[in-house]
Amino acid sequence: MRRRATARPRRRAASPAPHRPFCIALCASAAQRAPVPPLLLQGVLVKRPRAALAREVHAGFFYVFTRDSTILGCAMLRRYSQTSAELGCLVVSPQYRRQGTGDALLGFLERTAVAAGVAQLFVLSTNTMQWFLERDFDEVQLSDLPPERQKLYNPQRNSKIYSKVLESSRRIDA
Repeated sequence: MRRRATARPRRRAASPAPHRPFCIALCASAAQRAPVPPLLLQGVLVKRPRAALAREVHAGFFYVFTRDSTILGCAMLRRYSQTSAELGCLVVSPQYRRQGTGDALLGFLERTAVAAGVAQLFVLSTNTMQWFLERDFDEVQLSDLPPERQKLYNPQRNSKIYSKVLESSRRIDA
């Protein structure tokens, strides 16, 4: 029997969703078993206050990729304008890397963005630059980011900025 993998936004629910605490832990290193603490220590991910992450999770910015209730990864998709959105905190659990999980999550988020009318997807990265280049992202300048996001840029992290023009979901799946 083939397992079905899904990615879905975390939305506010009447009762706590079982994935919500893990997603927060995954991106904030709040739980000891989360795969992210080394990424925080290496400076790959930015440490964020747990309360701020909880608000972002409840607002639906984070998507969790699951298979049979097992979390394989998560990512953030935050809109900055009608046509521009940021992809961030894309993390795949170590035991599911090199199996297409990151590509599947990226593809889902790109289709979600296109369906919402987003034409430009951008990402800031300090570690996985080649991965994004291989997926048709182009390196761009800070001035190419939306003004609101430019104000939040931290030059001390020395993040590279990548952008991808999203044309249609048909092209994403090609």
